[in-house]
Amino acid sequence: MIDLDRARFEPNKTIGVAVPTSLFDEIEQRAKLELASKSGWVRRLILNELNKRPAPKDAA
Repeated sequence: MIDLDRARFEPNKTIGVAVPTSLFDEIEQRAKLELASKSGWVRRLILNELNKRPAPKDAA
């Protein structure tokens, strides 16, 4: 698991992401509704996904 407190102070890398226009428009609308920046909204979405616990493995 990523230590988010430590990761906050690590050097950054910028990556480009291509998304469908409809997804970009939805992100923009949700960010506006929450009075957040698009990058902040996407960052929160990514962090939420990273913090999800892995699904339990079947014992089958």
